[in-house]
Amino acid sequence: MDDKQLQSDDRPVVPLELAGKWVAWSLDGSRIIAHGETLDACEEAANRAGETELRFEKVPRADRPHIGIVR
Repeated sequence: MDDKQLQSDDRPVVPLELAGKWVAWSLDGSRIIAHGETLDACEEAANRAGETELRFEKVPRADRPHIGIVR
């Protein structure tokens, strides 16, 4: 894995610059539609992009270890 990117199991690579931010994914998880510092900002950006059916996720910060179970 490139050290400038974060990777999740079944999704495309998330750019490192989005670490710690909210991301709006397409429903199929194939692309990032928008991002923002807060959930509200992310949702507003997604609305400006014309997307209505989304999934939101907070990307873990890059400077903290991330341990957990993905379900």
